[in-house]
Amino acid sequence: MHQSVLKTITCLCLVVVLQACATKKDTFGGSIKAEGKAVTAIGKKWEKGQAMIKKGNSLVRKGNKQIADGEENVTDGKAMTTTGKKLVEDAEAEYAKLNVAPPTE
Repeated sequence: MHQSVLKTITCLCLVVVLQACATKKDTFGGSIKAEGKAVTAIGKKWEKGQAMIKKGNSLVRKGNKQIADGEENVTDGKAMTTTGKKLVEDAEAEYAKLNVAPPTE
């Protein structure tokens, strides 16, 4: 029994030692690869940000143009309303000058 326990302990020690030896440390090339992946991820994030900035600026320009067009439409609409009211007033005044009796039923 003593010999069986000794064999078991020896086997366990051998497994532990082999496990420690099997663990690889990163090589210089492996470190460069890992760093390259990290830099690539940062680059992709930066490019995505740049694309969003470009699209955002485009949307701002488009919105500002729409605001300017809308303000122009409001100005034109107000001018047309003023002109239209003046035409209606003039027409009513001219009609009143005709001294025409209103139609009777």
